[in-house]
Amino acid sequence: MSERIPKPLANVQYILLPTVLLVVWEALYRLHVIHGYLSTAPSLILVQLRGLIVPSPDYGTLTGHIGSSLSIVLVGLAVAVVVGVPTGLAMAASSVVRRMLIPLLYVFRPLPPIALLPLAVILLGLGNTARVALVCAASWPTLTFTTFQAARSTDAVLLDAGRSLGASRLQLLTTVVIPASLPGILTGFRVGASLAFMTIVAAELLGATQGLGYLLSLGARNFDIELICATLIVIAAIGLTIDRALWALQRRFSSWENVDADL
Repeated sequence: MSERIPKPLANVQYILLPTVLLVVWEALYRLHVIHGYLSTAPSLILVQLRGLIVPSPDYGTLTGHIGSSLSIVLVGLAVAVVVGVPTGLAMAASSVVRRMLIPLLYVFRPLPPIALLPLAVILLGLGNTARVALVCAASWPTLTFTTFQAARSTDAVLLDAGRSLGASRLQLLTTVVIPASLPGILTGFRVGASLAFMTIVAAELLGATQGLGYLLSLGARNFDIELICATLIVIAAIGLTIDRALWALQRRFSSWENVDADL
């Protein structure tokens, strides 16, 4: 039986290596081991990060950029859920629907969502409509496929028990299949949300005037490495927060499943 590590010590282990790397990076910069126009240090990135929080005529407001990106993600994810979950359930319930849609899913799933950006720009322009469509395209296949697999994995004993009690197909769907599929649906939503957030940042690199991707493109145009690194920290923090929040939701509504806290 493995020895359980005390929680405070385990928390220290999570931050130990990143802290050491940051200290070494700062020391190398201060000792001029790394130098030049494009070199930077954690302390300079922190200063830039603090500068982003204060409204600026050059950058706008950080909350405005975050709000712009997340609003598009939320709309795109909502569309993906409204379309993807019922589609996955329909595929599980009907062999006709399954045979029609599975080839489409197999075509869309391997495609990098950002590869659809040129097509989205041509058809929908450079506005937010194209970005919402890309976010939806990024998360819809995963949500649909995981919902389908989860629904198809519903315990046959539960279905037989429902039928023996006289449950209709609709009652079986709402009282047996959907509750049993919830862990898989939430897993698909968690993965889809990560894909959606990555997609919106990439989509905002082209033609956007606001958003986290816009900040990255602004830093690249101005050769401002501190701005790029500070924006990357914000993106990483938001992505981690979204993932942990959805993990907590997954544990809350899938308490009977073995949801690993380290994932």
